[in-house]
Amino acid sequence: MQRLSQWGISKVYFFYNLSKRKRKYSSIRELFNSKIIYIPIFLSFLTGFIFTFPIVYFEISLSENNFYQLFSYFVVMIISVFLEFYFLFLLSFATLAYYTYHIYQINQDKYGISEYEFVSSLVLTVMELPPEKIINYNLNPYEYVQHRVILFSIIYKAKVMMTNFVAKFILKKALSRTALRGYSAFIAMPITGLWDAIIFHSTISKSKYKIIVRIIALMLLKERLNLLESNIKLILYRYYYFGEYSNNLDFLLSNLYQNSKFDYSKEEYLNLNISEKSQKLLALLFSFKESQFSPIEKEIMKKNKIFDEVKVLKKSIKYVELDSIRTYIEKI
Repeated sequence: MQRLSQWGISKVYFFYNLSKRKRKYSSIRELFNSKIIYIPIFLSFLTGFIFTFPIVYFEISLSENNFYQLFSYFVVMIISVFLEFYFLFLLSFATLAYYTYHIYQINQDKYGISEYEFVSSLVLTVMELPPEKIINYNLNPYEYVQHRVILFSIIYKAKVMMTNFVAKFILKKALSRTALRGYSAFIAMPITGLWDAIIFHSTISKSKYKIIVRIIALMLLKERLNLLESNIKLILYRYYYFGEYSNNLDFLLSNLYQNSKFDYSKEEYLNLNISEKSQKLLALLFSFKESQFSPIEKEIMKKNKIFDEVKVLKKSIKYVELDSIRTYIEKI
């Protein structure tokens, strides 16, 4: 994990230095709403389009099913797919570096950490990787994951992977009955390009959400540290039911641990009596999750009457309404 995180940070920092130029945006919202995102989306389309060509070319060149030709075809396919994913990773890192540079320039005095720490922090939260020093906190965020949720996640990801192949197959069959049947194999090129562009856009959208959550976490640590220290059990309680690793919650806890060296047992934070005053912080912590909530999470939100509040906060994070979030934090 440490090597992967260092690799990600080094790649982003490489593109980060290339991104250094005159400040162009007055707010993070303006940055995230800018049309600059269409450039990497188009490049992701080209990446899928171009690296599918060798596969298609070898496919239509197969004259007979001998071992040598089939082996060559699979070698070309593996290399092409590897290069496609590698260039998509680089494109993602370049986009993240561009956003990171301008975010730091917009509010560099408000984060309370160095430029390198800020870049590393955003890389880790986007890649959902743990820090170098892993602290247990008597907590396993995967412990309460229900088996049916895991099964649903596996099925859904399998469905996403198969969609591209099914779409290619159907279109190739449809074209094979027309005058264009000689070019039916080439339909894989624009389909793969379109699919890569859609996935890239989805990935960047999720990354934006995680970045805003990290900024909120930095805001909480700088302005409301005493509030967090008195609610460590509440943060542990939220993290337990998160259902997966959360770099942003881990970031909050690791910073708090440096100050208070807490060591609560699982029983201490799970049997927590959540006061009405703590519900606003709990709602904010629930909004940290960009993906869908599990049944137990929904049950907790309804029990504490924060379901609607969480929906509003998630919308504020999605549309980068940092002023409204700051106002909300001040009321906690």
